[in-house]
Amino acid sequence: KKTLAMEEWTPNQQGLEQLCQILQMSLDGSKASQAYEQLEEFNSIDDYNNYLIFILTRYDDHDTRIAAGIQLKNNLKKFYTNLQPQVQEYIKNQILQLLGDPSQNIRNTVGSIITSIAQTEGIDSWANLLDNLIDMFEYENMVEGAISTLSKVCEDHAITMCDGKEKKLYIDTLKRLIP
Repeated sequence: KKTLAMEEWTPNQQGLEQLCQILQMSLDGSKASQAYEQLEEFNSIDDYNNYLIFILTRYDDHDTRIAAGIQLKNNLKKFYTNLQPQVQEYIKNQILQLLGDPSQNIRNTVGSIITSIAQTEGIDSWANLLDNLIDMFEYENMVEGAISTLSKVCEDHAITMCDGKEKKLYIDTLKRLIP
């Protein structure tokens, strides 16, 4: 039931508009410092990361989406292990779909978020991440983002993949790429 609630999560419109304004301020060199102080205060709000993923996935303004993605990546590096499991799953489910975004900057930001999550919780903890990335090769709009992210994940987790307890799983998964 908790997962369902996360899937139905919708932002408070006033809070969303306020956050978008602050993210836009963070892009203005003269206002960036003030904006970052305000963004740091938002970390005390339970669903702050939900707002960031919402903006990243659904907002129209490209630069605001990038700013939300960078803020989300930084937050996840600091606070990922403190998030409730249903929030972690919500973010992971939402983020994968963005590897097909038309913007290369968004795809690169998303790839960084995915690798940050994998580094924080361990690649073994994100069930089917590699399989999901490889499955995306079948969709023309997702190939570039999936390959780039798969490359980053494999580079960051090479030791785990070659020597870890799940070595056979990784080898079998990667054999899909190089039969």
